[in-house]
Amino acid sequence: MAYTPEELGEAERIIGHKFRDAKVLEDALTHSSATRGGTSPNERLETLGDAVLTLIITETLFAMNADADQGAITTAKSALVSTRTLAGLCRESGLAGVARYGKSLARRIPMRVGANVLEAVIGAVYLDGGIGAARSMILRLYGGHIKDPAYSEQDPKSRLQQVCHERFGTAPSYEVVNVSGPPHNRVFRVRAVIAGRGYPEAEAGSKKSAERRAARFAIERLNKEADTA
Repeated sequence: MAYTPEELGEAERIIGHKFRDAKVLEDALTHSSATRGGTSPNERLETLGDAVLTLIITETLFAMNADADQGAITTAKSALVSTRTLAGLCRESGLAGVARYGKSLARRIPMRVGANVLEAVIGAVYLDGGIGAARSMILRLYGGHIKDPAYSEQDPKSRLQQVCHERFGTAPSYEVVNVSGPPHNRVFRVRAVIAGRGYPEAEAGSKKSAERRAARFAIERLNKEADTA
């Protein structure tokens, strides 16, 4: 069943973009589970939207953090485009409520599906209005999230602590695995430990720097695991 003009108008209000081609918006909002055969243009738009989102977020982080290294930008970007973040934005914005799903998803929308819908809508905005329209939508949708210091590699330990409280209800700890080198040139190897589980080890010339790197590695691992959940 086609969307009514009122339904499309509500979606456009949430997105902040007036579509010239309403069909591309309908395609983005119709998840494959709601179609016969389980296929939908939504999936193609999702792939496009994922690429556009990654570009805009990376570009924005690059401009905002002139002194950040590659690892810092990569970690912040991973957090901002993770399945958990995208699903939350889809739900909070109201997009999840105007999208259509199959009966099997009527009671509970998995995080991956919510993230897919948002990426498909970004792809639709890009096709309909170009990169400028997509950038405006993304930055408006993210709002303060993209400026939140917790997402910045300048404070990866704070970001990891936030993630751990949200997912596990506990704080991370840091374990010194090894200390090597002469007194004037120590190398500390540290790993983050969360709920009894150790995460990838990191090395640096000070314990504090090693802990920051270990926090970054733990965030990257947690984001990958969330994306495949």
